Amino acid sequence: MDDRKERDGYESYEDYDDDDNEETEKEGVGTGIKVAFGIIITLIVLLSAAVGLVLFGDSFGFNVKSLFVQETTAAPTEMPTVIVTTAEPTTQALTYSVPYVVGMTAKDAYYELNDAGVKYSIRREYSETVKAEVVLGQEPESGYVTGDETVIIIISKGVDRPDTTVPPTTKGDKKKDKEKETTAPASGDYLLNNSDKRIIERSEVENMSEKQITYALNEIYARRGRKFKSADLQAYFNSKPWYKGTIEPSQFDENSLNQYEKANVQIILSVMREKGYR
Repeated sequence: MDDRKERDGYESYEDYDDDDNEETEKEGVGTGIKVAFGIIITLIVLLSAAVGLVLFGDSFGFNVKSLFVQETTAAPTEMPTVIVTTAEPTTQALTYSVPYVVGMTAKDAYYELNDAGVKYSIRREYSETVKAEVVLGQEPESGYVTGDETVIIIISKGVDRPDTTVPPTTKGDKKKDKEKETTAPASGDYLLNNSDKRIIERSEVENMSEKQITYALNEIYARRGRKFKSADLQAYFNSKPWYKGTIEPSQFDENSLNQYEKANVQIILSVMREKGYR
């Protein structure tokens, strides 16, 4: 009996222990669920906070990227210094070959020099061996010259030497000279007809007065529409029906003269120098 009670006691203890274990297990399961649920809630809150910071952190002055991205600032690299040197443009003057014109007639020499594009001046000298109006020398005789350099051609005046004694002038002579100055020797209201189409003869200008030969020289330029600084020259050409002055003296281009006009300018200047007008 005691043994049975003792067994029953043991049995009842075992029954109690099993119930207690069941309760303990239930409580453990409940606690685990609560912990898991708390972890989940915590993760959701942290995740929501992280998303919020990413989306709206900049609005509150919080730089989220700085938490994840470490910015590295590289030291600026110095660019190599490149020195560019530019050469000064060199302007090479045009050069012209000097034709040999010694022995030619003055007119042929003018043509030859003009065709070569060479500037030239005329000097006249008496010669015992070279007839008049023939080139007896030139400087330089050959080589090259630039556009600013001038070739001098020496033309023979022949053997005869004119009387250079100047007779005293009288009032009557002065009156005649005055009349000559106001009278044009050529027709067509030009002092030198067709001076733009032919080379003139020296004889056409040798007997002109200083004023007439000055008009004759500038008539070549007036044909090309040049204006004049001299009031006397401007008034003279304004009186001519053919004159159309359109080009200011400073803008006039000497190269606008043709080969005949260039040669005639040199002839007239040569005569003016001989007479002491220039």
